[in-house]
Amino acid sequence: MKKCERLLSILPAWGKIGLVLLATCIVYANSLNNPFHYDDFHSIVDNPHLRSWKNIPIFFTNPVAFSVFPENAMYRPFLLVTYCLNHLIHGYEPFGYHLVNLGLHLGCILFLWGLSRQYLGRTEGAWIAVVFFAVHPINSENINYISSRSEILSGFFFLGSLWCYGCVSISRRLRILLVCAGYILALLTKSISITLPLVIFTVDLFLKRSVFTEKWVKLGLVLIGSVYLLGIRNWILRATVDDPVRSFSEQFWTQIKALVFYVKMLIWPSSQNVDHQFLISDNLFDPISLSALFFLISMAIWLFRQRHKFPLLIMCGGCFFITLSPSVIVPLNVLVNEHRMYLPSVFFSLIVGWCWNRYINKYGNRLNFIHLFVLIAFIGLATSTIRRNLVWNSSLSLWKDSSQKAPLMARPHIFWGEALENSGYYKKAISVYDHAIKRDPNHVPLYSRMGRLFREIGDHASSKRFFELGLQLNPVSGEMWSDYAETLREQELWDEVLKAYQRAVELRPNDDGLHNNLGNTYQVLNRSDEAILHHKIALKINSGDARTWVNLGNSYMMQSLYDSSLMAFKKAVKIDQSYLGGWLSMANYFETLGDKEMAINMYMRALELDSDLITFVEQRIKVLNEDKNIEE
Repeated sequence: MKKCERLLSILPAWGKIGLVLLATCIVYANSLNNPFHYDDFHSIVDNPHLRSWKNIPIFFTNPVAFSVFPENAMYRPFLLVTYCLNHLIHGYEPFGYHLVNLGLHLGCILFLWGLSRQYLGRTEGAWIAVVFFAVHPINSENINYISSRSEILSGFFFLGSLWCYGCVSISRRLRILLVCAGYILALLTKSISITLPLVIFTVDLFLKRSVFTEKWVKLGLVLIGSVYLLGIRNWILRATVDDPVRSFSEQFWTQIKALVFYVKMLIWPSSQNVDHQFLISDNLFDPISLSALFFLISMAIWLFRQRHKFPLLIMCGGCFFITLSPSVIVPLNVLVNEHRMYLPSVFFSLIVGWCWNRYINKYGNRLNFIHLFVLIAFIGLATSTIRRNLVWNSSLSLWKDSSQKAPLMARPHIFWGEALENSGYYKKAISVYDHAIKRDPNHVPLYSRMGRLFREIGDHASSKRFFELGLQLNPVSGEMWSDYAETLREQELWDEVLKAYQRAVELRPNDDGLHNNLGNTYQVLNRSDEAILHHKIALKINSGDARTWVNLGNSYMMQSLYDSSLMAFKKAVKIDQSYLGGWLSMANYFETLGDKEMAINMYMRALELDSDLITFVEQRIKVLNEDKNIEE
């Protein structure tokens, strides 16, 4: 232990920070090949706006570019720029995206090192703060979850601006430029960075420093934040924020205990979860919320009384709550999230460094024991982070872990069930979805998923039952009526199939696929006029669907409208020459009209596309040749 201490004491500062960065890379080495998860798909993988650098200007003007789903619109243009560059270099390989996340984390470590030296001086406490932040498992979600890059990237610019603000080695003009530029980039990454001016005010207030504290600089930062919050953001987003997801009372009492929860996770990061089992509180009679409020008030009173004695501690504590305040004040769908702790954990790390310095000054005679204890603690934190990385190795492991830790929550079970379904474990998925329904019986999409899964395993009765339960909850879901019709079709309940598709078309009149399916149902019921009508409507909506042209041709065949039928079939194979159904329908057409040579040619074209048809084609050709011989 003493040899290690001597080695560290003779290393220069850059050597020590190099060791910290190397240790961080080792800790996160097993995370780099983890796959995309959850929001990564709609915002990165399936997002067409990221596939060309020419779309970069759109990122700054259209918040819909954030996601493939318009309802998920967010104004984070600079974040999208990094995604776009990632895509240009790495395509859809998650390794490159994780590498960028890790690189940004290393950059934040460097800025924290600079801040630690500004606030704590060239002390051991400064290094303790840096190492604590670097390997703490609470930050593992931000590296493993690619969509959490918004937290790391905004934190990078936030910390960079804060460091530049207090860096005396940089010229005044350059500092002003860097602070303002960093703040703007942070805001263009994520709105939580709006708190930077308040953090700077707090730092200057408690440190009583006079370097670079001109009021015009601070007013400039406030102006930038105001323009963003009240001007640009509202103009671009068009006030897209809907009604709050919960009342003020629920938000207040829930987030009171959430604050204590976050502090606890930093001190003792046990039972980490991508979706914590955290219940809403709506009044002061909740014993947990009331206890949390009492604790926070007691801490506030104690800190106020010690404000002259411990200004640095109070400053870091204040900045901790300031940076956490946006996610506390704004009602969000998810009550607590570990990735929200990235920036607040910086100031908590500084508190840890301050406590270290004060502890050494007071108990210097126990230094060896303290060093050993801290070393064990940091090894424990690093080990927890490595183990946490493994949980993110797949969707199955991630959501299984989450479900086991949050048995009363429906959402983790929904995603676990989805992962099981995508992996082909249908029966297990049904069991997990069933648990989710018990936790949230009003979650309509679950009934659709159960219906589809039971249909996949051949249990049509159960499939029908779950679709009917879902339609009782939401009778205006066109998608569910369509899925319900598919289950009825496999049971050949054609009258019910017709009613289901009619209802689906009524709810989604511009869905060409529904019109096509309704037309096919009319075909089965020998109602060719209605079949032709709906096939034509489908083609009016989407004229490039070869399958619908074939179905239209078959409907014409039912009415012996052979010229129209042939035109439809030719249109189908022109659109998609690899569509097997088009060539088989053409073969049937010519066979019906007695043109056996053309029928054989069409069957041979079909055989070229699918060699598995050889038995069927040989039989048809044999029959056609026999008929030909008889005629001759």
